[in-house]
Amino acid sequence: MLNRSNQRINYFRYLGRKKFQSSESPYYFAYGRTAIKAGLLSCKINTGKKILVPEFICDAALHPFHELGLGIQYYSVKEDLSPDWDSVHSGLSTQVAGIMMVHYFGIPQDIERFTGFARENNLILIEDNSHGHGGSYQGKMLGLFGDIGISSPRKSFPILNGGTLFLKNALTLPPLHTEPEPFNVAAAIIRYLIGRILDTYPRAKEMLLNTTEQLAHDSKVKDWCIDKYSYKFLAGYDLQKAVRTRTQLFRVWEKWSRSNKLTPLFSSISDSYAPLAMPLLFGDQNDADKWMDLFKKNHIAAFKWPYLPREISETMNSGKNLYDRIVCLPIHLAMKTVETEGYLRNKFKY
Repeated sequence: MLNRSNQRINYFRYLGRKKFQSSESPYYFAYGRTAIKAGLLSCKINTGKKILVPEFICDAALHPFHELGLGIQYYSVKEDLSPDWDSVHSGLSTQVAGIMMVHYFGIPQDIERFTGFARENNLILIEDNSHGHGGSYQGKMLGLFGDIGISSPRKSFPILNGGTLFLKNALTLPPLHTEPEPFNVAAAIIRYLIGRILDTYPRAKEMLLNTTEQLAHDSKVKDWCIDKYSYKFLAGYDLQKAVRTRTQLFRVWEKWSRSNKLTPLFSSISDSYAPLAMPLLFGDQNDADKWMDLFKKNHIAAFKWPYLPREISETMNSGKNLYDRIVCLPIHLAMKTVETEGYLRNKFKY
């Protein structure tokens, strides 16, 4: 069963956990959204200023902008997830102070064009690599190209918390929370046991997933730091091994998808990327929904991304159009390349 839950968090490791705080970049937090907030504060952007943000974006990523009184100026995104640069230029005004560059699913944007645009227009470049922790571009780690850069290793590794912030040397980190996120032991144990039981009964799990997927918006979180166990896990993990595993699995999905006349969003990827998933683009929502059902029947944890901001999800725009037509195939570190190939070849039922 190609299911994300196979990369299970060991909640028992978090009993009596302690905080970890870094004294230099990269800085570690519980969540990537807190890293964004800290980065924005370090830039000292005036309240009321606007940030250019793609319409295809997770609602949780915008929480820090709203908290700090910053406005959002959306720009359109093309089918290959690159910006519609005409839309970007039309959104410029004296109120715009920065632009967000999102490496969707861990695949880099046109970094040179983004950095040049930000420099020419005196904008702060916010680099969002929350999907690709450990990936690099031309020998440089993703997250280091912007004035502020973030990643969310908790999305790529079996840890409870993890968001990182990269700052340029001239910027200093503002004071935020000094404690790790509170940990409910009883709830964690129940969640762990339910997860193990549901893995044994995939049909019941599919019904539960169908229900929880209707919860369309992330709740806001406080500005917690990362806990010491999560940090030590990341510090001791072989990132290059993770990159190899993810790129190999991406190519397994890509080959299988093309053999089934499906359309991967990315035609090829570098060995240095760390993709979070393998996204497919369908002709319309009905086609995407049909394949989502087929993946679930085959116990493949395909998923939709992102949970859009309400102002995007309730109108027709590039973000809503992409959300309706994209289905993501899972990639996680517990998956094995040979086993995945064998499952798709011998057990997938159409």
